[in-house]
Amino acid sequence: MHAMIAKRRARGFTLLEVLIALLLFTISLVGFAGSMAVSLRSGNIASVRTQATFLAQMIEDRMRANPAAVIAGTYNGTFNFSSGAPSNVCTTGCTSAQIADLDTKLWGQMLGRSMPNGQGVIDCTLAPAPAGAAVRTAPWGLCRVTITWGEQAESGSRGGNIGTRVGRFDWVFNP
Repeated sequence: MHAMIAKRRARGFTLLEVLIALLLFTISLVGFAGSMAVSLRSGNIASVRTQATFLAQMIEDRMRANPAAVIAGTYNGTFNFSSGAPSNVCTTGCTSAQIADLDTKLWGQMLGRSMPNGQGVIDCTLAPAPAGAAVRTAPWGLCRVTITWGEQAESGSRGGNIGTRVGRFDWVFNP
């Protein structure tokens, strides 16, 4: 015996199914767009933090190449894009102070160009020289390089207004 299969016509259900599928598709697209926005913002923040690490290591290398200026405290200060051009650009026979001036001014300009509202602070605290020592030997103490910048941040728990927060990177080393 053959089983009889009754054919029924679905009336009105296909339109409802299409509308539900369209609603689900729209919700998934909104979720995807939101995740892309978060991904882009996170990528931008990671890029700036990588740049901060690079700039901190760069000034550390310059300071280690010029220990006399580190000991004299010439590198200490706050630097940003408005630090200006180096006062005396020398080509030969430069003093350690002139080299430090060039290093910090160029570093400040790089901070301002590569980071939003970038600013750097260098603070070296030197250890006292050993008793009876004519020349200081490394390590002389600790230097802290602090780099700050502005980055976008969401205010509130669910989106809303986007504000600005300060990103910060600290680098501590022996000169």
